[in-house]
Amino acid sequence: MEEDAKKQTSAETVKDYNTIFERLVENDKDLRGLVAYGIYKQTKRDWIVRYKDQNNKNPNDQECRAWVNGRVEKDLQLLCEHADNILKNFGENFVEKMKPGIEKTNIEKKIEERTKFWPAVGASFVAWIGSLFIVVLILTISSKEFRGLVVKMFFVASGISS
Repeated sequence: MEEDAKKQTSAETVKDYNTIFERLVENDKDLRGLVAYGIYKQTKRDWIVRYKDQNNKNPNDQECRAWVNGRVEKDLQLLCEHADNILKNFGENFVEKMKPGIEKTNIEKKIEERTKFWPAVGASFVAWIGSLFIVVLILTISSKEFRGLVVKMFFVASGISS
């Protein structure tokens, strides 16, 4: 007898079960559907509070079922669109808030890459060799008087007196 009562209660529960969650949420990773279901629950709660304020009592099960059954596919689609907007705004705000840190991190990485000791020494050495090559080339090509002038200018620019 007690088992029959349990079966009847569980059968009624299954019969009265609303499928809004399944209609909104595709799987446990469906963030859009989960947010839409949260909005649905908030909307339902708001309806219950308004009902209680207007009628000075909580709605009974039949009135709640009628309200839930009144949620048509268009209403559910609007909940999903509202969830999309919430997630879009959240994402934009999150990126905007994180952007300075992301940019700073990238700039710091570039500075660190370009100012490491040995690469900087290598770049300086290559630049020095290039400058020396240009001076030697000019001295080789130029006339004897011009060579003397260039050598003198080089020593003056280097701070070496002749």
